[in-house]
Amino acid sequence: MTIKARAAGLPQDTLSPVSFGWFIKKTAIALAILFVAISCMAWLTHASIDPALDEQSAAPETLAAPVTKVGLGL
Repeated sequence: MTIKARAAGLPQDTLSPVSFGWFIKKTAIALAILFVAISCMAWLTHASIDPALDEQSAAPETLAAPVTKVGLGL
């Protein structure tokens, strides 16, 4: 009798080898999760922008403010 002989009546634990189809399925699921996560983050970022503040920051009077230089005295 060899070491690899199976005992009769005992449950056999065999692992199925990883196939190309399994790899493609897991990759497709991972890409779908990644796509949904990035889409949600982009939508939430876009939704958090206040249009009133955006128009106010582009007003010409804020662009014409004088610039002052401050000496640091190093």
